[in-house]
Amino acid sequence: MKGKKPFNMAEGGPRDADVFDDQVKACKTFFENLPSDVTPLQKEDWPSIISRDWKGILYDITGFNGQQVVSLLRIIVNGRDQFKKDNFFYFLIRNSSEVKQLYRLEPNPTVDQPGNAVVAVLIDPQGKLCQAFKGKRYQELNVAFKTHYVTDTKSFARDIKKLFESNVQNEGIPEATMEAYMLLLFEIARRLVEVENPTKRKEAFDKLPIGSAIARLINLLELSKATFDEALLPRKKFYCFQGEPDDRRKAIEEINMTPMEMAPDPEEELREMFCPEKQQAEDLTEEVKKLSINECE
Repeated sequence: MKGKKPFNMAEGGPRDADVFDDQVKACKTFFENLPSDVTPLQKEDWPSIISRDWKGILYDITGFNGQQVVSLLRIIVNGRDQFKKDNFFYFLIRNSSEVKQLYRLEPNPTVDQPGNAVVAVLIDPQGKLCQAFKGKRYQELNVAFKTHYVTDTKSFARDIKKLFESNVQNEGIPEATMEAYMLLLFEIARRLVEVENPTKRKEAFDKLPIGSAIARLINLLELSKATFDEALLPRKKFYCFQGEPDDRRKAIEEINMTPMEMAPDPEEELREMFCPEKQQAEDLTEEVKKLSINECE
């Protein structure tokens, strides 16, 4: 964060349009340019809890940070030959040799939103394979969060940030938060589909910097400057996950306008949320360089 301008519109920072445009550029750079060489697991390597009769492709994402998961999801949603209805993608997180969580991605692409899909968790709180493959809506997650955290948005934010840093930091984290982890990362990836001759509506959706909005919203929750209702219920001021592009943009602008402590610029904000260990390493390198310069002087 050193040497970067403060990023806070509510305290005399950059103009609204500049902030939004900077966020769009940062999301493009941060999530689209990361290579991934992850390959699916062969069926003989699937954990025993999963039937070999299942149709689909399984990836082991154990230990991934948020940026790496989005990178993998970006590759999947851009695989137009495979990302289509009736195909399924599974994502596995292990704790040691045991399966901690298993997600299913069911594509449901449309012309305007070719990255659409349904996200569901397949492991219940008792560690057993679920029989129903139904993903929660944000309204249902809202109820689950208020059941577990009550009004303690700070604890939720800290839990989800730990998962974004490394999904194996999941001890004591409720199933609803584990589900939100994948759902929020997929919100980012589904806006990164590249097609020839996109519709104007698709272009409008893709210009929404949802990665930046998620990062800032979680920070607001950690600062107790947003409630679960405001973040997760339709027509509430911070709800940016549903509706027309203009409605979602207004919600993102509301998030941007809410006063925060000295926030970093968009790219650093994404790095701190989705791969903080990389940010820490870069900060350490910068400090070492400064020490070397001072010693030379």
